[in-house]
Amino acid sequence: MSDLIALRAFVVKKGLYLPPKTQIYSQGNSSIKFRGRGMEFDESRHYLPGDEIRHLDWRVTARTGKPHTKIFRQERERIIYFYIDFNPSLYFGTKVTFKSVIAIQAAAFLGWLHFLNGDSIGGFWQDSLSVRNLPAKPSQNHLLVLFNHWIKTQNQRKTYHLTLEKSIEKIARNIKPGSVLNILSDFYQLAELEKALNYLNAKVSVNLIHIYDPIEKDLPQNGKYKIFQEKTLTIDTSNVSLVQKYAKFFSSKQTLLKSFVSKKGGQYFTLSTESSPPFFNY
Repeated sequence: MSDLIALRAFVVKKGLYLPPKTQIYSQGNSSIKFRGRGMEFDESRHYLPGDEIRHLDWRVTARTGKPHTKIFRQERERIIYFYIDFNPSLYFGTKVTFKSVIAIQAAAFLGWLHFLNGDSIGGFWQDSLSVRNLPAKPSQNHLLVLFNHWIKTQNQRKTYHLTLEKSIEKIARNIKPGSVLNILSDFYQLAELEKALNYLNAKVSVNLIHIYDPIEKDLPQNGKYKIFQEKTLTIDTSNVSLVQKYAKFFSSKQTLLKSFVSKKGGQYFTLSTESSPPFFNY
């Protein structure tokens, strides 16, 4: 928990705050876009010296014959939700740490970033064969409770696990329209993901944060390697055809994920087990 709390100081020290309109975090050619809080039109009043010309209400000005300016009020805070897909394959890593650890750290980092900008933060997690939720609130203690649930879920490492489709189906019943849902997963249940996203209200924006280990993207140099997870698997990387198919699989997976998320008004982003704060470039 201490490392997750420390991320707050990192965000503050680096001055990593979301700007009023839009912020894009990027790494390489990938990016994840969060719609920032903006200003919405409230009313018009007579123009006063010092008012910005760009805020002139030309329609009212033309109708009355006197210059009017638009008055704006701040939009309400954004509602940001997180769901970490703690499926069995997330407990894997050949570099630095497990994918599950990076997923929690990245979600916590973004949680602090949004909280410090006044947004309401909520989340979902698996409990047995159900999905529980913490309603969104602009509260630091609330965020720490969410961290605790993620850590507890990770440490339980249950053998029974809801499919991603079933999890999102349950999330869809509890998330409000207008919210942003960040899903962190390695997305091995790719076939059912597109169907699952359709359960969500059209006004829910979805960001997919793809957590992977470097060996899942590119196989190491020629040789025979053993991978230990639920069982031992030996990979012979001297097989050129196997290496090419392996790389193509990861690339095709990325393409599909990008196409899925584009339909939900969000972005696709990748993080490897070698990633470290701030996780996103600025």
